[in-house]
Amino acid sequence: VNAGRKAVIRLLKDSIGATASADWTPLKASEPEINYTPAKQLRLSAGTSFKEAEPAADSFEKFLKPYGGIITEFTGDRDVPDELYITYQPSTGRYYKRDIVNKKKKWISSDFFPWDKATPGVDYLEITGKDECVPMAFKTGLLTPGYLAGAVNINTTLRGAAKEQGEKKQTPLAFCFAMGKTNQIIGAGALVEEYYFGSSLCRGPKGEYFQDPGGNVYRYSLVFRGEDGAFNRFFKEYDAVLRHADHVYAVQMNPDKAGLLKLDTSRPVMLHGQRMMVESLKYALPLRKGRPCQVKLRSLKLLQPYDLDKEQELVPMTPQQATWKVFTYFDRDMELRVQELREQ
Repeated sequence: VNAGRKAVIRLLKDSIGATASADWTPLKASEPEINYTPAKQLRLSAGTSFKEAEPAADSFEKFLKPYGGIITEFTGDRDVPDELYITYQPSTGRYYKRDIVNKKKKWISSDFFPWDKATPGVDYLEITGKDECVPMAFKTGLLTPGYLAGAVNINTTLRGAAKEQGEKKQTPLAFCFAMGKTNQIIGAGALVEEYYFGSSLCRGPKGEYFQDPGGNVYRYSLVFRGEDGAFNRFFKEYDAVLRHADHVYAVQMNPDKAGLLKLDTSRPVMLHGQRMMVESLKYALPLRKGRPCQVKLRSLKLLQPYDLDKEQELVPMTPQQATWKVFTYFDRDMELRVQELREQ
């Protein structure tokens, strides 16, 4: 809340990357006492209780391992090609496995894997969303979010004999992007009239990045993994700070009243040339130099050594390069043997 009593929402990544609002070095009343905190890593997850929202593994890396990382992304609203074994459909965020003998496919996982790099020897900071992940699917040819928890107002009340019986069904919190109206060609080239379209992903029915009428392209999805996932778009800066900074500086300050009123805690302050986030500030009125404020700051400067490319790697899928062909020599061998017997 700013001085005008107006709530201002700022993303954590924007706060970390923002320019400093003030230089507090001249306000010091003591030298800072530094407390080096242990490194941490982020683990991100959300609810997956809806049907076909559950992932097949605790992380995308664990899911890839049995398949050697070979998963082929296929676009379009067509069915999974017969020659592909493990596939990913970006419009629905679904993974399929194909039986190489009978060619039947089956769903094996959603794309709602928790973000967990499992760096050895590093403690976790877990952030778990209270919302439910919403799976996408093609129903009657249309791409549709699968919110399978009933209507919002599904409350029934029975009254009789001075007794009241009520049945209330919970409607879990869930989010989708409202993408406005769209149309889609399905079936034998039939054009569907415009309909209101929403998705938990940033892709349209054919797997293309969704673009609104203003020309804005959606590049973020309500999943955690991947280039468009929540970690890469919103949390990687915070994860880097947790791993290689976030040390606590306890220092006494002599700020004036005007400075406190203008303080923007969503932006860093400078101390000895370093950007710091304000964790807490304790003071008593009236302010005077003999009664300094007790201030705690969190460091943002990453301390070497570190390798964020490895620590925050977005593990890619490798497209399938070979196909399975099943055949038998039995019928041919039998024909040759029958022919030999006839010739004898």
